[in-house]
Amino acid sequence: MPVWYRRRWLNVARKSGNIEDFVTRWGGRYDHMIVLDADSLIDAPTLKRLVQAMQADPKLGILQTAPQLIGAKTFFARLQQFAACVYGPVITRGLSAWSGDSGNYWGHNAIIRVSAFAQYCGLPKLKGRKPFGGFVLSHDFVEAALMRRGGWKVRHGHRLRRLVEESPAHADRHRGSRPPLAQGNLQHMKIIGSAGLRFISRMHLGVGIMSYLSSPLWLLMITIGFALAIQSRLIRPEYFSHDFQLFPTWPRFDVALMMALFWFSMLVLLIPKTIGLIRALLSKRIRRGAGGVIGVTASFLLEAILSALYAPILMVVQCRHVFEVFLGRDSGWKPQRRDSVGTTWSDAWHFHRRQHAVELCHGGDRLFHLAAVACLGVACTARPVSRGASVAAQRQREFG
Repeated sequence: MPVWYRRRWLNVARKSGNIEDFVTRWGGRYDHMIVLDADSLIDAPTLKRLVQAMQADPKLGILQTAPQLIGAKTFFARLQQFAACVYGPVITRGLSAWSGDSGNYWGHNAIIRVSAFAQYCGLPKLKGRKPFGGFVLSHDFVEAALMRRGGWKVRHGHRLRRLVEESPAHADRHRGSRPPLAQGNLQHMKIIGSAGLRFISRMHLGVGIMSYLSSPLWLLMITIGFALAIQSRLIRPEYFSHDFQLFPTWPRFDVALMMALFWFSMLVLLIPKTIGLIRALLSKRIRRGAGGVIGVTASFLLEAILSALYAPILMVVQCRHVFEVFLGRDSGWKPQRRDSVGTTWSDAWHFHRRQHAVELCHGGDRLFHLAAVACLGVACTARPVSRGASVAAQRQREFG
């Protein structure tokens, strides 16, 4: 079987330009293409099943798989790997159920019908100046929406589990911490109103936009709560606001509504994780790989606690990226660091110093303080767990 290696001299539009160049120059040779990342791995039987699925449904344009995470060597990466193993199948099944034939494409680990992609998925160069103008950075959501607009199906193959990839080694390499992804998702505000897009496709674009805009909204809510707390301490309430009033107007705090919102939020966050935990406890394969019933339960509790502590830190990081985009700063698209070398205290302080500043300005809020200290400590203790064998050899052992 002949193999061609291709390198562009001018890397215009990065990954989307790379795929466009391939489809334009050589796409006519092939019925399908499988897009992989540099850290992706797929076995031959799964490759064959992907092609068979495309051949069985002539209207299927993109079949997106749900890759597993492997090769985690640091503490943070192993948390991500556990979450993907236990919660990932539940989330992808639910996503596949409600999106139906209007699924999403994540830019990798997917098989694509080349003729349909060439006909409908050409990306425009957005009008205006960067960061909102220029080449589309988060191209995958847009390509899925264009494919669906052309009448082709985009589905999630949640049952295909023999595709794997590596997870980010440290918190500063997490997907939510990367400025280009924030800029790319915010670019979708110029695309979401395009004519002819399906409602579900607009929902996918909207979810991507709100995954970053929700952080400034959360920070705004915390700031307003902090301001109200200061007001209640420093300013005396006005009980008689009218000239002729027999009874005082007491300050009202709707505790019932606040608790209802709190429990609703907890249900939304914890139901997928709880279902994933039950599924893991009933699966002999997962129990054996995660230390039995005690190991799975302990890992579940540890992941839930640390993810709750890391959430405020990720919020502050994303707020910074969102503000930079709205201030007109172009983040570009820098190469990813895929090594698992431990983080030094100086690197951790450089990345998390703004979170500590926010925590101090916030008046010593316990959640922010615990989150800042925990993330600084996790970042500095994120040393490789296992050493010795090469990454490729370890990948192959885990994959096999």
